[in-house]
Amino acid sequence: MSDQKDNYAWTSVDDTGESGNFVDYLDITSSLEFFNIVKRESYSLLEAKEGSRVLDVGCGTGDDVLALAQIVGNAGWAVGVDNSETLIAEARKRAEGVNLPVEFKVGDAHKLEFNDDTFDGCRAERVFEHLEDPKKALAEMVRVARPGARIVIAEPDWETLVVDVPDKSLTRKILNHNCDICRNGWIGRQLPRLFKETGLSDIKVVPRNFILTEYKIAD
Repeated sequence: MSDQKDNYAWTSVDDTGESGNFVDYLDITSSLEFFNIVKRESYSLLEAKEGSRVLDVGCGTGDDVLALAQIVGNAGWAVGVDNSETLIAEARKRAEGVNLPVEFKVGDAHKLEFNDDTFDGCRAERVFEHLEDPKKALAEMVRVARPGARIVIAEPDWETLVVDVPDKSLTRKILNHNCDICRNGWIGRQLPRLFKETGLSDIKVVPRNFILTEYKIAD
């Protein structure tokens, strides 16, 4: 998947002919402790509890929705939306027989098919970096969330990537290119402003550093 970021493949998983690679990628990243910490922290920031109605935008294989369903219990509702029919099919497969209040829908983050004030909290993780219009997608999350609900979004800022190699000039060029081929390479730094512009308040930024020392995992 080394050059999939070039052609925005995450916005068209079903058209790549390699959907299995995306499932594998999500499973690999979910197995890393750093991402497990980020996920658990996002659940806590969401303040999901027994009976809550929560939405995960760009849910992928649905593992976070299942985790949230464990938190909200049978009195709650955990919903996952993704634009990929392949990933939603995988999510539904993983949810079979778990007896949890989960639902998965194929949908567009820019136009969520839910009524206003439906959810007690909405989250997204590593999704806004790929979206055509992050501000519009954020406005949709705000629209479907009830007043006072939490909106939690976890995203990278690709220009903060640093690598220790001897050639500084070439490294800067490669890292800047790596940032710029991502549709929204600066989204990590832009989110606080977008939150304000969308009318949200009590905004909290929680920075996290991801340190990689193994090339295979980095690749």
